Amino acid sequence: MEDAPSGSLEELEHGQTREPRARTETVETHDAEDIPVDVRRLLDIATADAGISASKHSDILWEEDSEAMMEISGTVGSDDWGGKPKKRRKVRRKKTELTDEQAEIVGQANLAYSDGRHLEAVGLLHKVIQGAPNAYQAWATLAILHDELGDADRALRTLMMAAHLAPKDGVLWNRLGDRSRKAGHNEQALYCFSHAIRVDPTDLDSLWDRAAIFHERGMYQKAINDYMAILKIIPWNMPAVKELCKLYLSLHDTKRAIALFEGAMKADAEDPLPPSGIGSDGDNASEQSEDEGMDDAEIVTDIHGRPVGKNSRPVVPNTRVGYEELNMLSELHMDVGAYASAVAAIKRGCRRILHSADHVPETRDEVHEDDTDFIEDEGGQPIPLDLQIKLGICRLYLDDPITAQAHFQPLYAMPVTEYGDLYLDVADAYMKRNMYPNALAVLDVIKRDPELDAPMLWKKMGVCHSRLGNLMVAAHWFETVLQALPGDRGTRFELATVCDELGDDERYNELVSEMEAAQNRGDEEDDELPHAFGADISGMPFGVPSRDNQTELPLRKKLPSFIREEEIDPNTLRDKTTIEAAEAQKRKQTLAFHAQVMELYPRIHEKINRAEFLRTARKLLARFQNTRAFYPHDRAKLFTGVRTSRRRSQTASVAPDTDADEYRDLVEPRMDRPPDTVEFQGLKFAQWYDVFVKYAYVSVMDGKEEEAQDALKSAFDANVFFHDETMKIRLRLHMISVAIYAGNAVRVTELCRWFCAFKPFVNDVYRLYCAMQAGGSEAVSCFAMASSLKYFNRQMKLMEKSAKANPSSPDFRNPLLLTVYGHILQAGRSYHSASSLYVKALSICPDDPLINFSLGLAHIQRGMQRKSDNRHMHMMQGFTCVLRYYELRERSTEATYNVGRAFHHVGLNHLAVPYYEQVLAASAPGASEASQDLRGEAAYNLSLIYVTNGSPGLAQNLLRKYCTF
Repeated sequence: MEDAPSGSLEELEHGQTREPRARTETVETHDAEDIPVDVRRLLDIATADAGISASKHSDILWEEDSEAMMEISGTVGSDDWGGKPKKRRKVRRKKTELTDEQAEIVGQANLAYSDGRHLEAVGLLHKVIQGAPNAYQAWATLAILHDELGDADRALRTLMMAAHLAPKDGVLWNRLGDRSRKAGHNEQALYCFSHAIRVDPTDLDSLWDRAAIFHERGMYQKAINDYMAILKIIPWNMPAVKELCKLYLSLHDTKRAIALFEGAMKADAEDPLPPSGIGSDGDNASEQSEDEGMDDAEIVTDIHGRPVGKNSRPVVPNTRVGYEELNMLSELHMDVGAYASAVAAIKRGCRRILHSADHVPETRDEVHEDDTDFIEDEGGQPIPLDLQIKLGICRLYLDDPITAQAHFQPLYAMPVTEYGDLYLDVADAYMKRNMYPNALAVLDVIKRDPELDAPMLWKKMGVCHSRLGNLMVAAHWFETVLQALPGDRGTRFELATVCDELGDDERYNELVSEMEAAQNRGDEEDDELPHAFGADISGMPFGVPSRDNQTELPLRKKLPSFIREEEIDPNTLRDKTTIEAAEAQKRKQTLAFHAQVMELYPRIHEKINRAEFLRTARKLLARFQNTRAFYPHDRAKLFTGVRTSRRRSQTASVAPDTDADEYRDLVEPRMDRPPDTVEFQGLKFAQWYDVFVKYAYVSVMDGKEEEAQDALKSAFDANVFFHDETMKIRLRLHMISVAIYAGNAVRVTELCRWFCAFKPFVNDVYRLYCAMQAGGSEAVSCFAMASSLKYFNRQMKLMEKSAKANPSSPDFRNPLLLTVYGHILQAGRSYHSASSLYVKALSICPDDPLINFSLGLAHIQRGMQRKSDNRHMHMMQGFTCVLRYYELRERSTEATYNVGRAFHHVGLNHLAVPYYEQVLAASAPGASEASQDLRGEAAYNLSLIYVTNGSPGLAQNLLRKYCTF
């Protein structure tokens, strides 16, 4: 924590205050319209109760400033001068002195009150108020009478009116705020406490109560401002420091929480408190005993809870940071992994406390120096047990297990029933350091306590046995946990892993199916933060909490233990600081999810890891898909960044060096902060794209093609990718790959059409259309289906229209489009129409081998049909084109095979045989064209010819030589 802020109150305040102190004071006493609506209503009811029905409270409290109005009239002329009408200014009405008669009536009311004639006194006071509505004493006495009569609501209204008549009575405003808060009127209480603080900025009670209300309502920054004001009045007041610590932790700002306690420790060193507790004279001890109400016969215990004698008195350390505060500070350091800082803080703080009582000298190098002074067995001073255990855990993380074991020894002498949480902390520390035999030894001790012998303890034991290779024992413990907690996903995951290692495929598949079924039902948490992979086994693997185990052994939460009891209502108001802190926490969660996804991806071939990958990636992608800024109503709208509260605060006129910017720098360092237009929640958009693609491929591997396509489609529709042409093309190619993997030929065809529409005059899109059609009857059917014919017919018309509009441009005469359309017609057996398209393509590219070959096949196929009116002409034209293709391909092995296959197709076997034999010779090992081996196909076709001609022996020799593996 070397980079933590300085410990001074001024620096702490400047580092976190987001708005000036004046902003928190919401009411001005000189403006009638600053009174909240609810308070105005109360004041009107109070005046009505007093019998003043003809006028409202404003007529009693305020009057027009005649001098100011005369000045305005003299400056701008008449009111109807044509400009903006001026607001009539009101000032507080001057107090009126009671007449002698009214004063006498007040005296009669006081006498009636003292005699117990309360109703008569109320009537007399009403009479006075009706004559002098702004008589403060009458209203105050009337409020007391209503209290005596048991009418608390009427008393509160009357006291509110009295307070407005005495605006500088801070004590009254504080009392009124306290009553309002107890009645549940928090807005009204804030109004009253703000008045009291305005009257006396050092009113600690009002500051504390207002801060507490702000805290309850989720307005954390205003609460921080008030607690900082308290610390300015009483520097390093530890109750205020603790409350500030809770607020900072609620804002996920552990750094500043640590800085508070470190600042208090620094104050102890530089400005120590005066001595207290048992001193050299006995009077101090006697005085303290009387103050604390201690009895001489009472048995006093030491810091471990052991009795030390009847007449002993505990020493009160003269330090701001006592053992309780040290415990909090060390837990904060450990929460962020700063174990060396935790050791230094514990030892330094304990030495200072012990120094005040026993004059133990302090040392400086706390981390590298041994802990002998704090180990009783080695003659050291005793310290609280929870601090000693934390010291041992820190030493364990600092790779000093021997010292850690020495710190743990005092715990082992204590009963598990009273110190079960400390035993669990030790066991968890051993497990996280992979010291499973030690962890098992501690867990066995915990298991002896019936209250702690719970499923979560069994799970920890199962994990330890699993890591030690005791798979059968681990499986037994996991099965036992599942019997008690059937919905525990983490245990099911661990058991599935063990079953896989044991080779129990039946149980493994059963567990995976149960996890998938629970996932489809949505029986899982949505936003939990994943822990280190396999490390935080005190909870679920990968941070998956179970809903069924909440009544059992409690899992460790993210907040330190000393604020776990605080639950903030999610429906409370949240100020800007709270929202920004929530966004920063969401960013951390997103980064943790992404790290987990990247960790799991190399292991997706295992079914259990694949299921965990999909579950985590789905949560990560949901954060992206649920962000409205990526999916605007107007698709043409470019992405300009996610509009968060932080960005909204920047749009306001805030100076660059304001406290808001300083607080933002705490959440996200200024130097390396990327612009909001290239990242979202800590991940660059290239990383989001990568997660979308990985999720799609893993989903289709798991047989979930629709989920994969939906994920890619949502990425395609997001404006951060939609306006990037390269990203759009890549995503469509990934969609095609997913569809091919799933064997969905119809979707492959539909996706390929998008490319044809996207770039209709680019040859590569039509090459892609043909190349993506896999083999098989379904692919052929999709290639030649009616919708494809209609689509390419429209493409043809578009090309013809563009060619007429640009007759001199060759870009709009696309032979590949003509050829593909001809292939589709030929696949649908429309050979005559296909021939006409091939002829058009041939006129553009006469030396293209593929067009010549396709035209030849179309003529041959047309000649084979019964409706051909000149069969021989078609055959002659067909073989002319096929042989021209043969020459254009320079008599390659492929061309030779195709010519032989064409002759074989029409029954000219004697012409086909030489070409097949050339293929067998050219494809032989050592031949010049061994790159394309077509020997198997040629040998099989040649064997068919031999069998047809009555030579089965030759056919058998060919098959044995070329078609046997």
